[in-house]
Amino acid sequence: MLKLLYEMNNTKFNRCLEPQMKCKNKAIRAHSIQNAKVLDMLSVNGQIVAIKRKMLAKEGLRLSFGQVGRNQATTFEGLCKDHDRKLFLDIDNKTIDPGNNGQLLLLAYRAVIREQHAQIQEAFKAQTGYIKRVNLGLDPADRSSDFGLHATALISNSYNTYVYRVLFDKILSEMDFSRMSHDTIELNVVSPTIACSSLFSIDNMQNRKGEVVRACLNIVPLASNRTMALFSYHENDVEQSRSYLGGILTSSGTEQKYEISKLMLNHCENFVISPAYYNSWAPEKEKVLLDYFMRTVYQNDFSYNHTSLQLFN
Repeated sequence: MLKLLYEMNNTKFNRCLEPQMKCKNKAIRAHSIQNAKVLDMLSVNGQIVAIKRKMLAKEGLRLSFGQVGRNQATTFEGLCKDHDRKLFLDIDNKTIDPGNNGQLLLLAYRAVIREQHAQIQEAFKAQTGYIKRVNLGLDPADRSSDFGLHATALISNSYNTYVYRVLFDKILSEMDFSRMSHDTIELNVVSPTIACSSLFSIDNMQNRKGEVVRACLNIVPLASNRTMALFSYHENDVEQSRSYLGGILTSSGTEQKYEISKLMLNHCENFVISPAYYNSWAPEKEKVLLDYFMRTVYQNDFSYNHTSLQLFN
């Protein structure tokens, strides 16, 4: 069982998920957060801080903050070299302009592809593990089991994200920016502290088509004293998303930065932190953040408040 657990944890899914889904080239470790400019503003001596996961025999999953090389941070094996370069040239080699709808779309699109790959990988791990459990006689082959149902649910989630991603493929191919809406929030900061790229679902809301509402969050340092928080929505999800994010969109200053921090900790896991900022934390702040992040993996908690949840300075 322990060997199976470690095998599942280390299983990787490598495939280029370009719009046509036909590319056979090997996927590279593509960055989901701009390396040349964004990570450059956050990194110290080529290092960045991220949440690291370790699977332990007795304790299970353990989370900790730790340094990661900037060339490995926020990467995913979901695009080949050519498609990664062609798709995101406009945001990888240029300064991000909050008024450029093409760049805003690409930031959201990259978050969607990265999340699609993450969900496929988790479904692949679970299904591979389930088949091995059946072969070992740990699960029945002729009827359902908890592990089999879990794998099926992950496959279903992965497919639903693919269907959502196709909406973005269509927008990109037709360059019809009117189907996307964005809320860009420019935050005044003492120094850049954090960057994020994530697609998240608002599970208690459905749009007019009866689908789960989704939104993208990108946190992008623009300069030494300016950071952009970008919320992006497909036209099907605009109304419900803005209702859900009302507290963030109508607040300002320190309160707004705090609410964005809480939302990110509840909904996102693809974020990195500046080592300079991390090294300024008191031990209590790190413990509060890790406890809160772990507690909200399966169940959101916006009722809890603590000053240590603030991730901007």
